[in-house]
Parts: sequence; C-alpha cells; structure tokens
Amino acid sequence: MLAALIVPKFLKENRIFKANARDNALNRFKLLREELKEKGISLATEDIHPLGKAQLHIHHDINQTSLRESNKSNAAKILIVSESPIICPENHDSELRKSFHRILSWESNNHEKNTYWLGCGCSFTQEITQPQIYDRTRSEELCMIAGNKRSKDPNELYSTRDKAIDHFSNSTVDFSLFGVGWDQRQFQNIFRPLNRVRKARTIWHRPPKDFKGAISNKHEILRDFRFSLAFENAKTNNGYITEKLFDSMFSGCIPIYIGASDITDFVPENTFINANAYYKNGMSSLERMIQSIDETELQMMRGAILSFTHEFKKTTYFDATWAKSVAEHCIQTIQQTRQASTSQ
Repeated sequence: MLAALIVPKFLKENRIFKANARDNALNRFKLLREELKEKGISLATEDIHPLGKAQLHIHHDINQTSLRESNKSNAAKILIVSESPIICPENHDSELRKSFHRILSWESNNHEKNTYWLGCGCSFTQEITQPQIYDRTRSEELCMIAGNKRSKDPNELYSTRDKAIDHFSNSTVDFSLFGVGWDQRQFQNIFRPLNRVRKARTIWHRPPKDFKGAISNKHEILRDFRFSLAFENAKTNNGYITEKLFDSMFSGCIPIYIGASDITDFVPENTFINANAYYKNGMSSLERMIQSIDETELQMMRGAILSFTHEFKKTTYFDATWAKSVAEHCIQTIQQTRQASTSQ
C-alpha cells in the first residue's frame, strides 16, 4: 500500500525523512516511515507518492491546495496538527477539519469524535536517561535559543521574547542569545516585500548585543547553561507544548517556561520553572526569581527531570512512542474507511 505525506515544499523529495535535518527535529517522521514499512505501507512525500495513487494521505498541518487535491480521492485521510493557531490557523478551521477521517492533535480540550491527543514527538541526540547529563558543572547562566519572528496575533509570544532579550541584555544576569534572524531586520506591513532584499535587511542593522549566532546543535549549547528561556510561539490554555521545554530539560538546563497555561497537567511542576504568572509583572520579577535559586535547588530539579525521563519516553512527546502511536492510528483509520466503504 502507498501512503503520501503532505508537507511544506522545502521538505518534499523525502527530505523530511533525513533524521539529521533541523537538529534531528524531524526524526519522528523517519521512525514513522519505518513503523509503517513493517506494516506493509510505503510512505513517501506527496511528490513521490502522488495523491491520486496513494491509499493513505497523512497531512502534516493543513495546506489547502493539497487538501483540495486530496479530497478528490477516496483515500483514508489523517491530519497531524503540529503548529499553533498563530502559525497555521487552517488547522483549527472546523470546515476544513471535516475532510479528515482522523485528527491527531495537541489540543487537550478538543472532544470531537474523530480527534485524538498526540504529543510533539521530540528527538534527542543523546540518551536522556544518563545521569551524567544532569550532574555536569555548568559555567554559563542564562540563554535563549529562538528565531526572530513577528506576529499580530493577540496570543503571540514573540514580543515577550523581545522584552526578555532587552531586559536580560541590560541586567546583572550573564545572558546569551542564539538562533536565526537576529542579525537581520524584519520588515512588517507594507514594507514586508523588503524582507526578500538581503542588503535592506542587513545594512545599518545591529543585532542584540548578547547575540552569539545561529547554532547547529541545541544540546551542545544548553548543556553548558544553568537556565534557559523556553518561550512558546503562542500562549494557549489547551496543551500546545513543543520541544522548547524538553530540549532544555533533557540537557540538564532548567527551562523558564512561558506558553501553555495548563503545562502542569502534562509535565511535573518540579522539573521546570513555570513563569506563566511571573512575566506579567515584568521581566524584573523573572530576574529576581533566577537569582534566588541556589545550586541545591537546581540539583533537586535536575534530579526530578532524571526521574521523569522514563515516564516521558512512554508518551507521544517522545519520537519513538509518537511514531508507534501514529502508525497504529493509520492502520485503524484504513480499516474504518474500508468498513465504511463496504457498508455503503
């Protein structure tokens, strides 16, 4: 059986299955491909397995052009919701969602009949249960790893990142910023087309003073820091939790987290610093909180993280468990659509 994976253009030609791409962040799809192969299903991106020939369509977030093409087929259709509403609002369009036989999503408050909860499927370059990850001495204080992005959505947290960068760049806390886009300006509104002109983005632009550049491996950076600012792209109250929190935790770096207000429904509260309430009082409160935590408290938190690793690997926040779960959903969806077709 052929299965088509619908992905953005830059991940087509099966590029999504290259495990080392984007700091190993897409390894879950490589593992999914292996799981499906064991079940007699060959998975490839839609340009290699055309939608007209594939009997299973797996949509990684909604692309309306591909969805219209997919709807011409009687194939089983699954939607994997990955992005937040500010990145991909189409994922949360009730009419568009009717096209799918099954939806796998992080939305903890969605009780639609065909919707099932799914974590983000994080990948790690090291075995996260090794105690030495959490025992090592750390020479650096605070970092942030994030891209320079903008949004007008009222739930965006990009502006909160900017406020944190401005504050900690001028504080007594030793701070370092890593990521892409900070060495270039971002044009908005009618000037947005200028983002395609490299010279316009760089001339006379000064990046934040603590900007250290782009990186190829987050864990190599995080393992040297005591704390990291782990801010989601958007604030939610229904479980939008991404790799930002877990990348930091499982590098032994304590995350200072802003994002999902229901975070403690999914992650033990003693494994990170929940700053969802702190930041509303300004970044100075975050700074005071960081300075109040001593090494004994940090070691207790790292110990709690180490204890959590075994439970974490059983959830779909972990790539191997994620792949097995999605593969099983694929088989169930295929069976259900066949049964429905036979009964008609």
